[in-house]
Amino acid sequence: MDHEDATRTQACTRYLMGSLSADEVAAFEEHYFTCPECAEELKAGSVFGEDVRAVFHEQAQRLLPASPAVLPQTAPGWFERARMTFALPMAVAAVAVCALILFGLVIYQNAVSIPGLRSEVAELSAPQSLAWVPLKIARGSGPVALPKDHPFWVAYFNLPATVKFPASCDIESSRGTRLKTVTLGPPALGQPSSLLLRRSDFPAGAYKFKVHGPTQDSVIAEYTLDIGPE
Repeated sequence: MDHEDATRTQACTRYLMGSLSADEVAAFEEHYFTCPECAEELKAGSVFGEDVRAVFHEQAQRLLPASPAVLPQTAPGWFERARMTFALPMAVAAVAVCALILFGLVIYQNAVSIPGLRSEVAELSAPQSLAWVPLKIARGSGPVALPKDHPFWVAYFNLPATVKFPASCDIESSRGTRLKTVTLGPPALGQPSSLLLRRSDFPAGAYKFKVHGPTQDSVIAEYTLDIGPE
């Protein structure tokens, strides 16, 4: 079994749920010992399952009647008999719900979360030409057109020599709404500071980039950028 087969057959999820045949178990175990991605996915799913089972086991124990202390042996009343009758089915139902939630989360992780992360990593890793856009201290230049066929672009700017790192940059819309905050480290000697940004996060409009020092007390530098329509 290779990684493509393991992903296509949901081998990790089925392994955790115990639904693989003996031959499939042997093939998958031989594979994941040499596959960091499957090993990490299996480890995360196993740890999550143990945590969920522990929580629901604790809740089930609370629903079950506690062992009585040394008390006189008396016949249980109707309320106690009803409690004992319904406590165990409720505990079993809680464990069943736990198993369904775990199964759903594992399926979601394999079907949505992990493929989405892999797609994003693939986008970042793929060779591509990036649009480098300079940020201005004052308005006056026309709007910038970002290439719509590139998923990422780079904003670059020169910071005052007095800036202390680590700094941070707040990106705001024209209405003053903070869209995101990015941590800035010191740039390479003689190079400007730069931010790698996702194209889809910046529709046409005006934006402000406000740089703060480590203490966040005041704005050290402020830059503007007008993005034109595609």
